[in-house]
Amino acid sequence: MLRTCSHLQALEQELREASIPLQYEGKSWWKPSLGMWLYFHCFLDEASLRRRFKLPEFVSYSEYDGHVAGQEAGFVCSNCESAIMGVHRDYAQDVKLFS
Repeated sequence: MLRTCSHLQALEQELREASIPLQYEGKSWWKPSLGMWLYFHCFLDEASLRRRFKLPEFVSYSEYDGHVAGQEAGFVCSNCESAIMGVHRDYAQDVKLFS
């Protein structure tokens, strides 16, 4: 069962089919959110995934560097408040590149 909004579902489905480990599924811990946030254990290559999945402009790529607490990088749908996040590039040495 896919959990993200329609704008991110094709990416979510492919990540699940590739058996990329899911680290967290739930609401955003950054702020109250209507949509589901999924965290996969991989590095999400912004340019290639944006092209391949034809993500609309309102789906942004967000990065948090983790120097204070936590780290993440991925796609956030501002219309639906869903997100698919992965590992930030500074911490991606030992994880799979998903492109």
